[in-house]
Amino acid sequence: MENKVISIVSGGFDPVHPGHIMMMNDCLNFSNYLVVGVNSNNWLINKKGNFFMDIKHRLFVINSLASVNEAIEIEDDSKGSASKLLVAVRKKFPSNKIIFANGGDRSDTSKILENDTAKEFDIELKFGIGGNHKESSSSNLLGRWEKYLKNKTKD
Repeated sequence: MENKVISIVSGGFDPVHPGHIMMMNDCLNFSNYLVVGVNSNNWLINKKGNFFMDIKHRLFVINSLASVNEAIEIEDDSKGSASKLLVAVRKKFPSNKIIFANGGDRSDTSKILENDTAKEFDIELKFGIGGNHKESSSSNLLGRWEKYLKNKTKD
């Protein structure tokens, strides 16, 4: 396992959309082992007010993707970051090169909460993974259904 380059991506993945898949597949261009951190139901409730898919279902879907070696639930922290995920992956792979890959709206160190943890644990940061634009948004996808359901209850 020492010669493997580990990449990490994180997110709610609620629901998984093409932008997520593009980001995960892009990690294969610079690493040969992908760990996907999936935010908890509570994290999604705090961020969006609810969750669409339970964590067990999101983990099942992510673990089923060909580019993914392992998907794990992110242990929540008070900042809403994936810092505990970075520490856990570093402990599991103490001598490997590790890259925390960020795509879409996470375009530089000023836009991520994990910057200090990455520095402390010698984890490289990469941006623009899967493209420099946000291909899709779980919130946008779910927002269309929310509007539909609101209109349907008015009928």
